Amino acid sequence: MLSTLLKSRNPLSARNAEKRLSAIAELTAADAAKLGPELAACARNDVDLRVRLAAIKQIEDRSLLAELLDEAAVAGAAAARLADLGATLEHPALRQEQMRRAPSPQEAARLASAVADPEALAQLFLLCPEPFRDALLPALRAFGDEGLAALEKHSRNRDKNANRAARVERQARRELGQFAEQLSERAARLEDGLRKASAQGAPAQFLHLKNELQGCVQAAERQRESFAQYGLPAPDADRWRNAIQALEMPEPAPAPHFDGLVAELRQLDERMAAGTPFAELEQSREALTRQWLAAADRAKPDSSEQALFEEISHRYRELADAQARWQKLDFQEAEVPPSGKWPQEPEALQALWAAGHDLEKALGALQRKLDGVRWPAWAPLPASMQAAQSNIDALADFQRQLADFQKTLEEQLAEAVERIAAFLAEGRLQAAQSALGEARKMERSLPEHLARKHRKALAEGAARIGEWQDWQAFATSDKRQALLDAMRALAEEAPDDPKAQADRIKALRRDWNALGSLSRDGRSKQAEFDRLAERAFVPCRAHFTEQAELRERNLEQRRQICEQLEGYLDDVDWPSADMRAADRIMRIARAEWRAHRPVDRKRGKELSARFEKLQERIHAQVKKAWERNLGLKRNIVAAAERLATSEASAAQKAEQAKALQRQWREVGTTPRKPDQQLWQQFREHCDRIFAGRDADEKQASAQLEAIQAQANGICEALQKALDEARPATADRALLARLRRELDALNLPERRERPLRKRFDEIARSYNQLILAGEVERLCAELEQLKTWDREFSRAEAEGRAMEPPAPLFQERAANGDVPVSALRRLALEAEILAGVESPAEDRPLRMELQVEALNRSMGRRAAERDPKELAEAWCRLGPKGEASDELRERFFQALAKLAQPA
Repeated sequence: MLSTLLKSRNPLSARNAEKRLSAIAELTAADAAKLGPELAACARNDVDLRVRLAAIKQIEDRSLLAELLDEAAVAGAAAARLADLGATLEHPALRQEQMRRAPSPQEAARLASAVADPEALAQLFLLCPEPFRDALLPALRAFGDEGLAALEKHSRNRDKNANRAARVERQARRELGQFAEQLSERAARLEDGLRKASAQGAPAQFLHLKNELQGCVQAAERQRESFAQYGLPAPDADRWRNAIQALEMPEPAPAPHFDGLVAELRQLDERMAAGTPFAELEQSREALTRQWLAAADRAKPDSSEQALFEEISHRYRELADAQARWQKLDFQEAEVPPSGKWPQEPEALQALWAAGHDLEKALGALQRKLDGVRWPAWAPLPASMQAAQSNIDALADFQRQLADFQKTLEEQLAEAVERIAAFLAEGRLQAAQSALGEARKMERSLPEHLARKHRKALAEGAARIGEWQDWQAFATSDKRQALLDAMRALAEEAPDDPKAQADRIKALRRDWNALGSLSRDGRSKQAEFDRLAERAFVPCRAHFTEQAELRERNLEQRRQICEQLEGYLDDVDWPSADMRAADRIMRIARAEWRAHRPVDRKRGKELSARFEKLQERIHAQVKKAWERNLGLKRNIVAAAERLATSEASAAQKAEQAKALQRQWREVGTTPRKPDQQLWQQFREHCDRIFAGRDADEKQASAQLEAIQAQANGICEALQKALDEARPATADRALLARLRRELDALNLPERRERPLRKRFDEIARSYNQLILAGEVERLCAELEQLKTWDREFSRAEAEGRAMEPPAPLFQERAANGDVPVSALRRLALEAEILAGVESPAEDRPLRMELQVEALNRSMGRRAAERDPKELAEAWCRLGPKGEASDELRERFFQALAKLAQPA
């Protein structure tokens, strides 16, 4: 510390952060350009973040600013400065800052086009001004689901609009991909069927399949642009079109007879029930199915023949699915451990319990796998499944035998504990110890959950045995053994105080020798005692060596202090010297001198005399400054006395007193006692001045407390309303009125902040009640509209006259029947908005609706439609037939979910 004080000072390295800030703020443009490297070092290393940010604002050199972009704490400020300077450097931090300032969607898209990482692009999307975000969507889509997933992750709990857009985009991409996959699968099946119909001479089927395949081509063409937008491969519509053009309409084939095929079907059914290997069944069934379908293309079988075909096909499919699940399962039998001859050692038994626990889990997993096959009850199990079931039964039998063995061991442990108590009651200590050892072994042998139940009784028996053993040891111990044990403890434990350890060793040896000479049999104890004493003294010897080295180091440190003081005295210019620093150097040097002890007394005496002479030289100069500074402080005290008796206002006196206090602080060092006397006088005058000001402030404080009491009353009124309110009675007008009253109060920010926080916390809870009430009312209105629509629709279907339950139903009387397709589109729109899955048959139409919406908005958040508005639109449509019942249920279920808060 002394060395630091004696070094030359740089304004940018001043100890006080405020001084460093002032120095940076006062730099001219020329100074800032000259000190660029120093400012960059300050921006990189200063301990005060304000100083680092101020330094960055003064740097003009773009290369120096670029080096700061990798400093996490100041990267944002450096990027902002580079952006101000118009830099074009390629760096993520600068690119993010440029994105925040993007003036147009074209510039935002240009910045996004340079990013090759989806995570970085998602971050840029969130920084982009919201009106320009649409320009970034094509770049995000180009990364596929990875880019949209990154946006969803980074926007979660951060940007609701961006998160919703990401989820909508991902859902649209998934459904578009599913649509493409389903369309390709369907087209492949139609193409294959078209070839078969052409080969088999089935013109009716050929025409039907051709129309269906043309529909697939048209669907692919309609969505071609959407596939390109989302980077998805478009289905191969050209291949399907070529297949349609290449195949010609076949000539009708002669009508087939089904009698022989029916007989073969019955034989197949009998073979399945008899357990014929599935590979043989599969070959026969495929050939029979091809023959049946080919015949059915030429002529339809009667209803009984078709029913038999479908029934046997269903049974075959049931068997084939089970066979496929069994083959996919790849069942691995578990090895069954040998039972009956169990191990006896605790370690082996614990390994056995662990193996049993693993085996139990494996048994459950194997049984679940086998049950998951769902083999038909009417079909015999194949040999492989029978073997698997046998393996599971063997594992279950082993588990039962293992549980019985555990129970036997637990009973033996309980008996051993009882024997311990019985032996102790009879006074048979050795037998009790033997029983304790046996019980301990059994405890280690049992699983934890069984051993835990007996530990308390086992611990009580062990404690009683320990009491007996302690009594016998006390009766047979002697003083010399106690001294030997004490010395052993010293030798084996690291000492807290080596000096105290050496004293303890001497005391123990003195007590040992005081016991007199040893017999021939006791000389081994003497040798052991001496050996332990030597071991115990080893850390003491090291301690004494360290003390000698410490005294030598302290002597060297004191010599360096003297040399530093001599250098200071040689270099200082006393007329312009900082006397406060000189006084501090003198005191710090004294403190550091005292800190470096102990030292060798003889060698340190001469050095102490040298130090005191140096201190006296500094003190003589400091004393001159003291006298000058005491005169300045006496003048300040006199000015304070005059001010206290002046006729100025209390506020004016207080301000002038503060100015005198600042002057007091700016005066240099003074001796302690005179300074305290002058300070006492100065403080008395200032206290008189501030007492008048405090009286005025007290009145203002009373007014402030009254206002704060009003604010507390407003918070309590809102809390009472929250405690008494229910969702149905929560009043939004009350909340608004109380908020206006709180806003009207004029409180200082320091006092307003906690009250505002309290009010906002209560308001959040009250708002939740208001929202819950609004949701309840909305759900009730939706349910009422649903009931009215169902009843009104039934009356329409039955031709009954019914008074419209609401004006919106009056429009339905003049309309014709509403097409089911219109109702289906409205139901799908509600399901899309609510995020509800649609039936499989409606997914193509749902995909078309979503793609249409995306093409219209191109990623913008669509205006959310009110559930009640959608319900009223539904009710205006009519008349409705019975076909609308299922769609009504789907529509209003989706609206009920949409009505719930997000």
